[in-house]
Amino acid sequence: MRDFYRPSPSEMAPNDINTILLETIEVVQVHLHHSQVDVTTDLAHDLPLIVVHADQLRQVFLNLMLNACDAMPQGGTLSVVTMLEPASADTPASLIMHITDTGMGIDPEHMDHLFEPFYTTKAQGTGLGLAISAHIVTQHAGHIDVESTLGYGTTFTIALPLP
Repeated sequence: MRDFYRPSPSEMAPNDINTILLETIEVVQVHLHHSQVDVTTDLAHDLPLIVVHADQLRQVFLNLMLNACDAMPQGGTLSVVTMLEPASADTPASLIMHITDTGMGIDPEHMDHLFEPFYTTKAQGTGLGLAISAHIVTQHAGHIDVESTLGYGTTFTIALPLP
């Protein structure tokens, strides 16, 4: 399964991360509307293109957005932010994406297990969405982090390094 989510060099192409995010929002628009979730975006202008497998990143964003909807059963706000993080002495420049919900938050006891395969707190969940998402991000030489406060919401942050 991991090989399936390992992008081959021929599948990698320069892409606009904002376009991929906006396309994903469009795909989940009906779900967002039915869940009474409003979307706000703050997308940095003039971000450089990044060489990625667009469909795989779309899958990551889709997983995070659908999970955010599940975390807001009474509705709420989904915020999508992009920015450029300049290079520092020990890290390359990166594209940063924040996907934030105003949902119920994640219980601290679950935080260390979120990206483990088959770990789920959902009655109908498989426990694969976040595990696959983390693997895809790692295969793009990036990383994914999560911050959450019970009763206030959750932010997933994805960082993809620029060459």
